[in-house]
Amino acid sequence: MATEVNQALKSLTPAQQKHTQIYADNYGEAGAIHHFSKQYHLPDVISLNSSFTLWAPDNLGAQYIIYVDNKDGGNIKKFASYLESYRKIGEVHNPLAVENGTGVFLLVHPLPQLNERYRTELLRKRLE
Repeated sequence: MATEVNQALKSLTPAQQKHTQIYADNYGEAGAIHHFSKQYHLPDVISLNSSFTLWAPDNLGAQYIIYVDNKDGGNIKKFASYLESYRKIGEVHNPLAVENGTGVFLLVHPLPQLNERYRTELLRKRLE
């Protein structure tokens, strides 16, 4: 999974990489990416699942988001209208992995409404 995220990041120009965040749907994905982040020189991973919520930034401020979706794009459909575009750029291929089939997507130019949705969810999770 971290290899797929790294390849997604490297597919962007250096200028685009500076304005990129990584978001994972669940703590297992976020933990795997975090574990290998130094090896691949990845930015911090964001997740609103489990303890990752404690370290999540208050806002999504990137022009590009590498999104790890364990529903292979199913979750993106809930907020696709808040993006200029998105495309699948990778997938975990390991029949023995729990995350087999997990997709890696590039979200391009999120609109302010996505950040509003994120902040609302972050606040809700922090109050739980």
